[in-house]
Amino acid sequence: PEGAERTAASLCDEVASVLPDGALLRSLRPSGRAVFSVPASSSIPQLAAQIAKRDDVEYAEPDVIDKAAVIPSDTRYGQQWAPTKVGAPAAWDLQTGASGILIGIIDSGISMDGSGTLNHPDLNDASRYILGTDFVDGGTTMDLNGHGTHVVGIAAAASNNGQGVAGMNWNSPVYICRTLDANGNGSSADFADAVEEIVDFAVAHNQKAVINYSGGGGANQTKQDACKYLNDHGMILCAATGNESAAV
Repeated sequence: PEGAERTAASLCDEVASVLPDGALLRSLRPSGRAVFSVPASSSIPQLAAQIAKRDDVEYAEPDVIDKAAVIPSDTRYGQQWAPTKVGAPAAWDLQTGASGILIGIIDSGISMDGSGTLNHPDLNDASRYILGTDFVDGGTTMDLNGHGTHVVGIAAAASNNGQGVAGMNWNSPVYICRTLDANGNGSSADFADAVEEIVDFAVAHNQKAVINYSGGGGANQTKQDACKYLNDHGMILCAATGNESAAV
């Protein structure tokens, strides 16, 4: 409603006004989350504690940074020991991917050329790979790190096609959001926004989403709320613990 929009905008303006040199980076989402920026020299935990004391703010916290789980560069690493290890061949006899299941990949994006066209021979079916939001810099979901392309390939590369590798799922649609930058870093707010976007898309298309996040970083309320949103809608999140054994 118009009044509610004015109230939300007013609240964001009030919060931004009490942050030294602060600015609204992302306005309130339907779930009630907004993101603000402050100078790097700021005491962010102290500012978050100050904002959290407001009666009209449920919680405030630093937007923690996640990192992609490292992919080894060993030359034989890509020879796919994993499918046999997890019994994939027997599973493929029963199912190779259903249209009612949406695979969500939250990572550094997918291989694309400068025009925004999918250009990896195993990941170039524009009717299957759905390009969602680039939460890093608002551009395309072009992978500038390589981690995301690797993860998409493991999960859902085109298969049984005489080239490249075999993905675990051969046919289900894949929804890709970019939250990790060229260095493999990404924020918890971007992760949460991507989760909500993929869940909302699945709900709108009468699908069940299985979302993969191969990143690791500190826990916070933003991530917990995103996971609750996903669980409340009957979806599944598969998350790496990170190479340092830190929970997502």
